[in-house]
Amino acid sequence: MGTWKASQIKVTQKGSGKISEVKGYLCRDYLYYNKVMYIIDFLIPWIILALNEFLKYASEIGVKWIKYETRSEEISKIQSAVFILNFINGGLTLLLINSNFTG
Repeated sequence: MGTWKASQIKVTQKGSGKISEVKGYLCRDYLYYNKVMYIIDFLIPWIILALNEFLKYASEIGVKWIKYETRSEEISKIQSAVFILNFINGGLTLLLINSNFTG
């Protein structure tokens, strides 16, 4: 039915079976995808931190562009904008971290 040598899997089935022929390096492919998933899992929190910092900076610039009359009103609007954006981003963060990227 099949042979296995070190990191190579080769399955050959003749007849009317569902699997006609499977060739490939199973261990090599597994290690490659495992490495890619490890990198993605490592990068997601850093990407989210960078996105949070960018949102904070962008909301601060946007609120300053409006030019409120008092500094306290401006700070209040900046805090509200940063809270809302980080709240939404936090929900997306949970979805990304808990998602299953394996095929």
